Amino acid sequence: MTEEVIKAIQVIEATIRNCQKSQLKFGEGSAQFTLLKNRIHALEVGRDLLNGRTDITAEALVRAQAPIESIIHKTEKALANQKKTSPVIKRMTTLIAAMTSIRTAIMAQLSVNETHQ
Repeated sequence: MTEEVIKAIQVIEATIRNCQKSQLKFGEGSAQFTLLKNRIHALEVGRDLLNGRTDITAEALVRAQAPIESIIHKTEKALANQKKTSPVIKRMTTLIAAMTSIRTAIMAQLSVNETHQ
């Protein structure tokens, strides 16, 4: 496992913990709760892929794509609004890199799954 993948997994696990903490603030069934539930699932799928797990269903991979794309999009948008000296730039850049790793892993696994069908 490369240092880049290890770093991405650490960022993903921290993001999962943050989402789980945030989820406690919302009632089950609310839009925010469901959004966070879907994000947590997508992040767990990504973490598992980066850890080398290959038995994830195509359905789970497809379901994980939209939340990951959303995180990338929202983080890029927030990054564009930051001042060059902002301390959060590094954190956002690291998050985008981790999410991009997940996106790449999902696409690769979907491609493998299609080949084996």
